[in-house]
Amino acid sequence: MTNNLKNAEQRIKTAIDSNATALDLSLLNLEEIPELVFEITTLQTLFLQYNSLQVIPDSIANLKALMTLDVSGNSINTISSAIASLPKLYGLVLSHNKLTTIPDIITQIPSLSLLYLDINHIQHLPTKFAQLSQMRYLLLGGNTLQNFPEVLLNLIQLYQLDLSGNRLANIPAQISYLKELRILDLSGNNIQQLPSTLAKLTNLERLHLNNNHLMQVPEVLTQLPQIKWLDISNNDLQALPQSFTNLVQLDYLNLRENQFENIPSDVYQKKPDELIKYICG
Repeated sequence: MTNNLKNAEQRIKTAIDSNATALDLSLLNLEEIPELVFEITTLQTLFLQYNSLQVIPDSIANLKALMTLDVSGNSINTISSAIASLPKLYGLVLSHNKLTTIPDIITQIPSLSLLYLDINHIQHLPTKFAQLSQMRYLLLGGNTLQNFPEVLLNLIQLYQLDLSGNRLANIPAQISYLKELRILDLSGNNIQQLPSTLAKLTNLERLHLNNNHLMQVPEVLTQLPQIKWLDISNNDLQALPQSFTNLVQLDYLNLRENQFENIPSDVYQKKPDELIKYICG
């Protein structure tokens, strides 16, 4: 038995003896989830990051108290339909795996509100994704999405949406449906313009637009009353509109790596510590 397996067995035994609610079996080079794990029916959180797992097995159904499952950094390609029987599972982390599609069974997990699918090879989202009506935190960055998945427009409870590092060129006007959004990350795409309807996201506090192909600052950005964090670095911008000074809630504005010839004079009239928030990186 390898040291990693011995380590895993010891952690599992300790968890069984203590009726643990959390178990961390990360970084142990496990090729499968040890069956003893599924006897710890008190588990609420299970960490299995950065192993060599390929399957989430049927036995997952035994963990009825499970609320968060993190299998990021593995090679997951099979997820048992039994996962949909977990009544309390609200967080599923599948970041940095080798998924090319999203298994339909994920859309049948009733209480799922946090789903991390970033750094995979996903090209599109299934129509059934619209069933995830409780979704609040959705990470899809670092995939190969060519178009904005319109099915996302049904997830009107979204608080955070990450679509960074894909191949998006356009953002639909209907993004205004996502009125609960606080954090939107569109960095690292091929975006050249934004829809004016973005102004209807009146709760938006954090917006990442860095590393795109914006040639001018969209006027709609000056119409976001609650915005506190705005990153428009690494674009092709040449001027900042005077109306930017109306963003009184702004705490951070990254302008680096652009071609600015004009920054509103009001910026220069700020105290040094206030100026930092406009040009820092």
